[in-house]
Amino acid sequence: MTQRIADGDAVRREPARPEGVPTGSCQAQLWVTHAALPTGYQNRHPNDWIDIPAAVPYLPGNLAWHLPQADRQEDLVPLLIRLSRMHLPITTAGLPDLISDYTHASHPHAQAIRRILMKSTPALTSPGPTLPAP
Repeated sequence: MTQRIADGDAVRREPARPEGVPTGSCQAQLWVTHAALPTGYQNRHPNDWIDIPAAVPYLPGNLAWHLPQADRQEDLVPLLIRLSRMHLPITTAGLPDLISDYTHASHPHAQAIRRILMKSTPALTSPGPTLPAP
């Protein structure tokens, strides 16, 4: 996670382990693994970490799963509501992968987007006429 202080400098910190997870347990080790991925990328790119380019092989398609596993739900909703982020899974993996990302968030906005995508699936996946590119 990144905190901003008065002069605008970014101060990076490691996320705290969730309460009730004993240090050294398998659950703690798994949490550390999930937390390391988004935290490491965020520490290298503090200002634009949520706009992960498609050139980064693993992270764009799996970040929506790792964030809640690392107890970082507060970062999940901003990720899921970005139009630029929605475009990547649609063009690379397909609509089902994008929709599955929304199952990890309980926030009303994320769930509303998931419902809209599910209702739009027939129109978005039908082999009808294509619109010209803008």
